[in-house]
Amino acid sequence: MAREARVETPVTEQVEVEGKLYTFRIEKDGKWFVGVCDEIPGWCASQGRTLDELRLMVADAIRECLLSLEQHQDAAETPS
Repeated sequence: MAREARVETPVTEQVEVEGKLYTFRIEKDGKWFVGVCDEIPGWCASQGRTLDELRLMVADAIRECLLSLEQHQDAAETPS
């Protein structure tokens, strides 16, 4: 198993989701890397054992957060 490079955290990176760049911050929590995207309302975060895994997981989390926001917005606009 390859050793992960040491990373001084927090750092920020960007990931492209649905044609838009989102910035997320990376912090180390024990053996895990944690990524948080403050650009998404609410709490949009994920974790991974490696930086590569974290990047994939954060992109997935952002997609899910955007979908959830869209669904809640649609529900709020639907007359009862």
